[in-house]
Amino acid sequence: MASSNAVPASQGGRSVILEGIDMTLPTGTNGPTKRLVQRILRRNVTAAGVANLTSRGADVNVAVTLIYRDDAVAVRLSALALAIDTSSYFSPLACRSEGACVILPLWPTRQHQEDIITALLAGEAYIDGHYGHNLMPVQMAKQSLNLTALNALLTNNAEVSNLPTPILFTVDGLLPQSEAEEEALTAITHRLLLHDPSLATETDVFGFTPLHDMASLRLSEGFINEYMDTLVNFGADVTAENGQEKTPLMSAAGSGAYLPLLYLCQRLTAADIDHQTHFTHRTALSFAARGLQWGIESGDPPEKLNDDHKKCICTLLRYGASIGLLPTDTPDRLQQSLVLEQYEAVLNELPSHVMAAINAALEPQRDTAARIGCLLPMAPHHDGAYPHPSPSSLSFGPQEATAIAWKIGAFSHDPTAARAAIDEYLVADSQLKRRVSAAVDHFVEQAATKTAGNAEVVGAMADVEGETVRVPLQCFAINGQRAHRRLGVREVVHRARLDEAAAYSLTGVVKGFNTHLGNDDCSFQWGQLGHVHQSGRFVQLAIS
Repeated sequence: MASSNAVPASQGGRSVILEGIDMTLPTGTNGPTKRLVQRILRRNVTAAGVANLTSRGADVNVAVTLIYRDDAVAVRLSALALAIDTSSYFSPLACRSEGACVILPLWPTRQHQEDIITALLAGEAYIDGHYGHNLMPVQMAKQSLNLTALNALLTNNAEVSNLPTPILFTVDGLLPQSEAEEEALTAITHRLLLHDPSLATETDVFGFTPLHDMASLRLSEGFINEYMDTLVNFGADVTAENGQEKTPLMSAAGSGAYLPLLYLCQRLTAADIDHQTHFTHRTALSFAARGLQWGIESGDPPEKLNDDHKKCICTLLRYGASIGLLPTDTPDRLQQSLVLEQYEAVLNELPSHVMAAINAALEPQRDTAARIGCLLPMAPHHDGAYPHPSPSSLSFGPQEATAIAWKIGAFSHDPTAARAAIDEYLVADSQLKRRVSAAVDHFVEQAATKTAGNAEVVGAMADVEGETVRVPLQCFAINGQRAHRRLGVREVVHRARLDEAAAYSLTGVVKGFNTHLGNDDCSFQWGQLGHVHQSGRFVQLAIS
């Protein structure tokens, strides 16, 4: 049966295509067995035809061998496995060799396929394959994304655990290529776990779990989240260590798999994120840095891979990964500098997230004030003596309607939205987060309740030491003996960033405003920071 050419099929002119592969049967295979295999390949046999051939001596357990010419790798499977249609983009029969191509027709219907599987089992086909087979029927069904075949096998108690490779592990070359394939793989995984929940925690010979396997992959966010949720819901441990002492988070970090890493970070504690291997004392942050280092040193790596490693490092830092736990030995020193570059990036993105947080808190107030401000001048006002009111329009002085509308709108401002936005960016508790959160809380409260309108919040243009710049609300003050220096939220946040930069000797933190002043306008001690009460009294803010 060795062939590299298309073998004519009887169904609508479709062909069996075997390129770069030799297909063989054992020496001495009888005629009915050959016809059974040929007709299964061509998908032109019925259940009755299978029964007829087996009654004439066809061996349903014959070993069909595929030999890939480019590397002489062989796959051995049964007629039962060969009868399973593949719905995946790449056939499981061809994925083991880049130069191979296997295209088989499909059965006319899924019911027809199920009938063939049932007929083969009735003919005493080994449901779990045979000694020497390295592609079992249940593996063929799973890798082919064929839920119909899988259900038929599971109904007949096919073995799904203790296979050479855990069945939930992905196969190189068989990753889903479309949303439909992702949905099919998720459905098949869920079906397997319903059949045997222990598969969620099954390990291979190296101690890897299905979560370790999935954590290293780059697939769509929706699929990653749903698939890993499925594993976790069936008992998978997000902190499990493999034989190399690596957790799934470390696998994701080392592979630069950003989406699995983000999923895991959202479900781990700060201690879990900083978990160290017992012998090498490496954390997930160290693995991410080493992956980036290897990518840079590999010659001319894909920029996307480096970007993914950088995103992993930034995400770990936002979730509280400790820079202080990075190795400091000379060979690893580059890893620390790569991490510090990304910490600069985290600090440089912080001001935009602070502004987004403030805008999220004030947006309901701004919207309410804008609506009411337009309606107030049109509101009827009855100022005649009872019982003969004289209706007239309300009259307002300059900006009076705006100020009234702003005060009314203050009831709708949402300080929790600001805190949620900060929490989303700076996830783990840290001194930086506490300082920034406290500054944003104070600014939002002052902007919403102590101003006469949004124009006062965003500020007007003014001359500041020779430069015309916008000066937003100055609701902070530095305690002084005679006068209290006023400053805004930008200066307070930048001071917090400067302290972080100083702690790690960073020089690339960009101020982004009033650059002609240097950092002098952000120079103060945290114990001096407060605000001036409307009575003129200085009130210290408890920001340390």
